[in-house]
Amino acid sequence: MALSSFLSRLRSSSKPIYSNLKNSFFHKQNTLLSRTLIVGSENSKKPFQSSWSNPLLLMALAASAGSLAVQFPNNDGSSFCDAPNINQIGNSIGGKGSTEYLVKGSYRKVPQDLIDQLKDICQDNMTMDYDDRYIHGKPQNSFHKAVNIPDVVVFPRSQEEVSKIVKSCNKHKVPIVPYGGATSIEGHTLSPNGGVCIDMTQMKNIKSLNLEDMDVVVEPGIGWMELNEYLEPYGLFFPLDPGPGATIGGMCATRCSGSLAVRYGTMRDNVINLKVVLANGDIVKTGSRARKSAAGYDLTRLMIGSEGTLGVITEVTLRLQKIPQYSVVAMCNFPTIKDAADVAIATMMSGIQVSRVELMDEVQVRAINIANGKNLPEVPTLMFEFIGTEAYAREQTLIVQKIASEHHGSDFVFAEDSEAKKELWKIRKEALWACFAMEPNFEAMITDVCVPLSSLADLISISKQELDSSSLVCTVIAHAGDGNFHTVILFDPDQEEQRKEAERLNHFMVHTALAMEGTCTGEHGVGTGKMKYLEKELGIENLRAMKRIKDALDPNGIMNPGKLIPPHVCIIQVYSDGSIFRSEVTNFPTKVQDDGSAIWKDCLFDKKHNLFLRLYKPRAAAAKLPILYFFHGGGFCLGSRTWPNCHNSCLRLSSALPAVVISADYRLAPEHRLPAAMDDAMAAVKWLQTQALLNSSDPWLSDGVDFDRVFIVGDSSGGNLAHHLAVKLGPGSPELSPVRVRGYVLMAPFFGGTERTKSEVEGPPEPYLNLEILDRFWRLSIPAGDTADHPLANPFGPYSPKLESIMLDPMLVMAGECEVMKDRIEDYAKRLEEIGKKIKYVEYQGKQHGFFTNDPFSELANKVLEEIKHFMSENSSKNDANNM
Repeated sequence: MALSSFLSRLRSSSKPIYSNLKNSFFHKQNTLLSRTLIVGSENSKKPFQSSWSNPLLLMALAASAGSLAVQFPNNDGSSFCDAPNINQIGNSIGGKGSTEYLVKGSYRKVPQDLIDQLKDICQDNMTMDYDDRYIHGKPQNSFHKAVNIPDVVVFPRSQEEVSKIVKSCNKHKVPIVPYGGATSIEGHTLSPNGGVCIDMTQMKNIKSLNLEDMDVVVEPGIGWMELNEYLEPYGLFFPLDPGPGATIGGMCATRCSGSLAVRYGTMRDNVINLKVVLANGDIVKTGSRARKSAAGYDLTRLMIGSEGTLGVITEVTLRLQKIPQYSVVAMCNFPTIKDAADVAIATMMSGIQVSRVELMDEVQVRAINIANGKNLPEVPTLMFEFIGTEAYAREQTLIVQKIASEHHGSDFVFAEDSEAKKELWKIRKEALWACFAMEPNFEAMITDVCVPLSSLADLISISKQELDSSSLVCTVIAHAGDGNFHTVILFDPDQEEQRKEAERLNHFMVHTALAMEGTCTGEHGVGTGKMKYLEKELGIENLRAMKRIKDALDPNGIMNPGKLIPPHVCIIQVYSDGSIFRSEVTNFPTKVQDDGSAIWKDCLFDKKHNLFLRLYKPRAAAAKLPILYFFHGGGFCLGSRTWPNCHNSCLRLSSALPAVVISADYRLAPEHRLPAAMDDAMAAVKWLQTQALLNSSDPWLSDGVDFDRVFIVGDSSGGNLAHHLAVKLGPGSPELSPVRVRGYVLMAPFFGGTERTKSEVEGPPEPYLNLEILDRFWRLSIPAGDTADHPLANPFGPYSPKLESIMLDPMLVMAGECEVMKDRIEDYAKRLEEIGKKIKYVEYQGKQHGFFTNDPFSELANKVLEEIKHFMSENSSKNDANNM
């Protein structure tokens, strides 16, 4: 086909439709936003009410071998973003199997003190205008939405200002969302928790150009197109070319690439050094300007692709390239998309150093014809760019022409004229906007899968069959030279079925790519949209490692919360709308340690609430065994008889005492606030009474057990339950007859109170359990609107039963010297002793919370077991005189 004829067809009936489409699309997005925006104070221009009855929280909880951690927001000034030191799980936005696109989050109004500080830092370079915040709360090219928008938008002018802004936000534990060109499509710049949006577009200076070193130092707000305009007179250019409008900072954050990645690599390969403001305000230089270095951890690569979750990029040193001496752009048509993909693979296998290999299917070409009034053949099409000397570029072109002809290629044309080449590449660069010419009122879901090059043809062919059979309009655009292809799936946002169909197609392509050892995102990044695929692609161990890095650098979880790290690595999440997501599977670093000395089985004890208990008994026991009830800890919000720390503890108790151990579950908060757990604990011991009255329908309890020697042991919140059972059952537990409770063991009982103790205020901070976490557990577990002086939290609270007049069976109370609750536990024991109760208090020097359940096979655990064994022996007498 003659080039002149082809260009004539290309330019025929050309219409200036691109800008109209773009403007129409932006207007459409704003209209959509006005329909979908929800909740919260400034965000909805309505009064915002916050109370414990409607906690606007994002909670993340974790357990590690009996040690607990939680972090979530509330109106006490504590963090309301991602949780520190936590593994998170939940089937929420971004969780495994999620089909949601409206990103939930927690929200509370930014403190006025922080706003005043931001005004001092930024002067006039900040806004709280609703329209400005509204625009910053919705990415331009993304169908993802969030329930909240930022409360404040700041426009720093220097690295120092960014540092001060971040430091202030960290002090107040207010979330931060860095913002650049707003061209990302996976929800990277959404503000689901409100907070502060840091718009970096005013920091766009070119700080230094080093011609001899072929590098440039820039601020993050400069766009790649602006940078290349500046570099062109020097014969240099920056070789990455994502969508128009992208800024260098955002390109680093998403680890983007573009059509030239096949020749020059991705952002990872073209950044030499960064300066980054961390969550505490520190300014970190990640490297030097040397082209290579083996000095220390590669923090540059860590930050590239971190999507603002680890820090705010404030300076970038970029590797530059010489503008090619000569280039040729070619285009070729194919009967099938597989033929086109096969040619792309064959071209790369031939060793030809192409700078671009782009593929479009027939639907995409049709969109271009509609949008621009072209008359291109509506068939799968490949576009190439060859660079080098004039002779070399032409030689490459002819070789590829031959390869194309061997794969049914036709209409192979090429352009060498500068204007003709621009005309050809304009087709590809405006592909997204061209799609909206077919469906102007629709939104686009854009896929970004990438596979090893050898799998590209199969992936595209399989995907294309699924796309063509769908009722939706779908186009295919691929960076075919490096195995990366996009599908633009157009859907009506007002039609839920269409959105679900778009999501189904997206799922299909991603899982097909992952099955071919590919990735869910080649260049767009994760944001909120791709989180749900990360565990399958990377594995849970990878996600835990990323979360530990996040926790180390951002302990308050303020940096772009809710992005990149999947929420299904959380145990529980509570959202602003009151919905709760709790993991069905928890991954523990602690493994079950079963030496075979005890056996166990599960029994249902409460059919209504589907509650189970687990029975343990020594494998060999001659005499009648006492019965020991064990109630697990977890702040009433998490934990289970099945968790390894609980299971190991019960195995050890059963074999070492020896005893029949019954470990009972109870309903957890916040779904079931207290007194639900107390009711379930009572139901569990009542179950034992039923077994005794029936002469035990359970064979494990029919012989060899002594219902007259029952002891109740509770760890942490389980210790709290043990206290309340002691009060409720009274001495001798007559209402359980013929079951007889002889005593109670409280291991670090979880008590609360509004008045702080010395160890709570001054005590050594524990890595898993501290005062902040204790407060959060109480807010989620006690009845809504109550305080930590509630009778179920504080045994000596103003509304608690007067223990002076209540007789109690003997108690053994234990605590670690270094746990935050030590003083409260010690005070509990002393006050009971002062009013004449039989109680023994044991404190383990240098130990923290979970001193037994962390490792029930340790030397310390042996000492704990000896104390319990002695306590049981001392209080197994039929004589009730010791009860007081």
